[in-house]
Amino acid sequence: MAPSIASHNPRRSISNASSANNSLYGGVGSGLDDEDTRIVVPLDETERLISLQLALKCSDLGHVAAALPVHLKWVAGLEEEFFRQGDAERAAGLPMSPLFDRSKQGISKSQVGFFDIVVIPLYHSLSRVFTGTKPLLTFVMRNYKVWNERQGLDDCPK
Repeated sequence: MAPSIASHNPRRSISNASSANNSLYGGVGSGLDDEDTRIVVPLDETERLISLQLALKCSDLGHVAAALPVHLKWVAGLEEEFFRQGDAERAAGLPMSPLFDRSKQGISKSQVGFFDIVVIPLYHSLSRVFTGTKPLLTFVMRNYKVWNERQGLDDCPK
């Protein structure tokens, strides 16, 4: 099983795979320097495992790259699931987990930070390792822009 998102720094662990010049097509000396023409091949079993874990993490968060109505429905469903767990924790006399308290802001109010810290680094790494996934990063950035606009933030990266 892949480690949780919290235990994994995608920028550090995938950097060797995503910046490697080892490629099937393109790369150094090929005359093809466009990043889109390179296919990165993991150098060893560790990089192969990290690449697959990255793909699994991105697929687990796939709704962030979905069409906006689908993404918003997923966020609403996740927020309700979190609130129900918080209700159960409260009823059992347990401490309330962060973002699970109905009387406070839920995950819909923390999406910009979630995208900044987790989603964008993961999908950026994915698009560098598996270049065919670049359209997913474009969709992620569209949804990110919506969350920035909802929070009134004008400094959304392009």
